[in-house]
Amino acid sequence: MADYQTIYDASDYLPYTFNYKLLLFFVIPVVLLIIIILHRKTLRKSNIVVLIFLSVFFTFFGLSLVFNFNRAKGILNDYINGNYSVVEGIIEQYNEDDYCDYFVVSDIKFRVPAIYSFSYPLRKIDGSLLDNGKYVRIYYVNSSDLYIIFRVDLLNYE
Repeated sequence: MADYQTIYDASDYLPYTFNYKLLLFFVIPVVLLIIIILHRKTLRKSNIVVLIFLSVFFTFFGLSLVFNFNRAKGILNDYINGNYSVVEGIIEQYNEDDYCDYFVVSDIKFRVPAIYSFSYPLRKIDGSLLDNGKYVRIYYVNSSDLYIIFRVDLLNYE
């Protein structure tokens, strides 16, 4: 008899909420600008330029983090609301490099990044159970031609 064992389920990590530490990227520029305003007569011009540069850098970096957070939250909401696909099949063409592991299931090319996200987090080097020839069922969301894995079931033979 065959049954499936869930080896990863992103639902265990839900809800995906806003990280308030991101606000630091908006507080830091404000603090730097307040320093510039309060000490503009005592600061050298080179120091003012550096502080303005840092303010602009932290502002843009913070905006990019918020944009990526909103994109990730949208993908996660797709999964929560049932807007996902499921594929079953044998893992083929499993390859590894320094940045990702790659594999194909029923002509769909998946990748497992080296950095952690709410997608399947384990690469082979980190102890993944996925490998060529394993039969899996994968729940995923397609986002800009990236297949974000939210659940992996591995077929067990008894």
